[in-house]
Amino acid sequence: MQTFKLTSQFQSRESDTVQTKQVDPSTRTFQQDTRNESMQLMSTQSTMTNSPRQKSLHALQLRMRDSMQQQKFFANLPVQLAVDVDATQYEGNVYVEAKGQASDFSNGDDAGDYGWNGVEKYSVKATVADQVIDPGGTFNNSFIVAQSGHILAQQNGGKGSDPKNVFAQDGGVNNGPYRSYFENPMRQALNKADKDADVTFEAALEGDNISFGKLEKESKNLFV
Repeated sequence: MQTFKLTSQFQSRESDTVQTKQVDPSTRTFQQDTRNESMQLMSTQSTMTNSPRQKSLHALQLRMRDSMQQQKFFANLPVQLAVDVDATQYEGNVYVEAKGQASDFSNGDDAGDYGWNGVEKYSVKATVADQVIDPGGTFNNSFIVAQSGHILAQQNGGKGSDPKNVFAQDGGVNNGPYRSYFENPMRQALNKADKDADVTFEAALEGDNISFGKLEKESKNLFV
């Protein structure tokens, strides 16, 4: 019996399909034995992909991809420079403090409708590098109708969206002496200071019945 191999004219991209034909001299008929190496390779690849090692590697690649996408996302977010304040209530009065570098004290936002009620007077002080901004004395907070006021001013990085930094404030004082004698001088000192200069801000809110919650903007001492 004569044996010979014929290679298919159109070869598979990954392997050849090889056919082996045997010729029987007596009957001159062909006995065909087809062996498909491509199918064997595909079966091997499927086994490799489904192996625990391959699955772990695939999961690691997905986590790395997601991590890179998150880094790209957060890198494009705007930097919020507004500074956080700490507030402590002791024996009825409230003490507010903020610390950071000069570059932190900017980009505040508008005051909301939640914060401190019942503030009768308040005092403030700031230190920018070696310059002290202290208006001296206290600001009175008597009003008929109050406004949402910042403790640390918006122009100096105060967050109005943080209720700890907001109180029911007399608008005349807020837009008058408080701004003239403290807020603006502090802003000027910040502008002159190095970006990494140390800054501290302190405020004391005084009153017999200070509470925290939705601002009560109408005075309770009105007489009809």
